[in-house]
Amino acid sequence: MAHFRKHEKELKAILFLFSVAIIVKVVLLLIFSLKTSKMLDFATYYEAVARVMTGLNPYSKIGSYWFTYPATSLPFFAILGFFPYFWSQIIWTMASLGSVLLSVILLLKLTIKKNSWYWIIVVFGLTLLPFPMRFNLLMGQVNNFILLFLVLTLYFDQKTNHKLSGLFWGVAILVKVLPLFLVFLFLRFDRKKTILFLLLILSFGLLSSVLLFGFNLNLAYFLTVLPQSLGSSGKEVYYNQALSGFVSRIPYLSAPIKYDLYLISAGLFFLVYLLRLRKIKDFLLAFSFSVTTLLLLNGYTFFHHLVLLVLPYILLWPRISHKNTRIKGIYFLSFFLLIFNIVGFEKWTNPMQLLLLSHDFYGLLLLFGLHFVV
Repeated sequence: MAHFRKHEKELKAILFLFSVAIIVKVVLLLIFSLKTSKMLDFATYYEAVARVMTGLNPYSKIGSYWFTYPATSLPFFAILGFFPYFWSQIIWTMASLGSVLLSVILLLKLTIKKNSWYWIIVVFGLTLLPFPMRFNLLMGQVNNFILLFLVLTLYFDQKTNHKLSGLFWGVAILVKVLPLFLVFLFLRFDRKKTILFLLLILSFGLLSSVLLFGFNLNLAYFLTVLPQSLGSSGKEVYYNQALSGFVSRIPYLSAPIKYDLYLISAGLFFLVYLLRLRKIKDFLLAFSFSVTTLLLLNGYTFFHHLVLLVLPYILLWPRISHKNTRIKGIYFLSFFLLIFNIVGFEKWTNPMQLLLLSHDFYGLLLLFGLHFVV
């Protein structure tokens, strides 16, 4: 440890240059992608908006993809329709990258009171390092905005502005139902004002969506799209890094046994989550734990969903940094498992190799466990 302190300035300089290099690389990748190709998820949002504006159903197949968001999200995506496709894609990408940067700044304000641009750049660079973040940006996914909305939910909660906290939580849910899971957290800490304002936002958003797009279109999401994510099919794909994906990739088990095993293990994880949540006194730690559990238990946690892990990694570090080397090692191993992606696995012949495809899940599992030792 003394050796590291002796060379602290040099190590900090190397870390800074490494982070800057990552930022430059990602920006260049985005510029190249914007000039040469369409971002597939962004194209789906843009086409869904175009269909709604012409009276067509956005839930019918769009190219090779489906629009899988509630109708309440369409006003958020409708902003895209005011610009030609090329410029809309550029604006979306800049805003997405900016959402990550703003999320980092706000989280550092909550965790490192004496913030500096050095740490903002370092953490921002490291945030862009994992494959899920780069995948999310290059596909034009919406999850960086969800990340920002959840960070704002937490930020304003800590500033005791429960109205704005409920507002941003509500917006996140209207765009993507996933953050509704956090209701267990807010009930545990008796955030009645936040929950009340959330209900007002959700009611307003749903009513507005019905008036704008009709009752049948809103109902279609809950009758056709949402049930598919709760089903048992297709969960074995590499892109799914949730508990469901891991169980579905276990070899030599029949599909019914895998489904039963998933239900039992998910129920146990949820019970453990509730029991641990009751004991956590710190709202920041509980928020981190809830986001980690959400991604672990979600029916489909694709790579692009994992950008939400920016929250627990930053929130946990002040608590991890004073722990022993073993705890820090688990933290860094968890992060390392998110950095890469595997290619060419279709040629694998040994069924046991499929367990290697759950590397992000293993990172999630380690992160889940760290919330019991901090």
